[in-house]
Amino acid sequence: MVANIGVGGSLLQVLMDYLSNRKQFVRINNPCSGVRDVTSGVPLLFCIFINDLSDALKFSDPFIFADDLKILEIGKDHWTIQEDLDSIATIKQDGAGTGQMCSHNISRENAKFLILGIHIKDDLSWSKHIEERLRNANKVLYILRRNVSVQVKPLMKLGLYKSLILPVLLYGFTCINPSGSELLHRTT
Repeated sequence: MVANIGVGGSLLQVLMDYLSNRKQFVRINNPCSGVRDVTSGVPLLFCIFINDLSDALKFSDPFIFADDLKILEIGKDHWTIQEDLDSIATIKQDGAGTGQMCSHNISRENAKFLILGIHIKDDLSWSKHIEERLRNANKVLYILRRNVSVQVKPLMKLGLYKSLILPVLLYGFTCINPSGSELLHRTT
């Protein structure tokens, strides 16, 4: 696959040697785990492998972030998106990618989806995202209440809140219009 983008000669040999027959183990202080084979690649090489994935799409607009590909098609029939999915599947069979593939048909009845942990609804309201943030923050709060002593100093509790709960609540907050946001009212 790397040879397809113009890498050859000794550089190709170095990359192949680096990715072949690799082993790993974990050492904490002196004890070591057993030696295991490394079965995954390197993120940079993965990015090189999927770099031209969008070239295979004829009808859809690709949105790629790290190892996540979303394709968007508006107002076209399902055959065109199927053709694009088949093109991606062909590339995957040729060796570029090992993840799962799935497609979602978004209609007016189920028009909600998740992108990088941010829930989006067809009416562009943030209610689902806010519900999920509050639900996840309550889980963390429950764990803290069960495991942190009542005698812990208020400054320590504030530190735990700022480091463990507040980031969960505020994830994706920059995407939300903060004026009039119910998230602001529900966290204060």
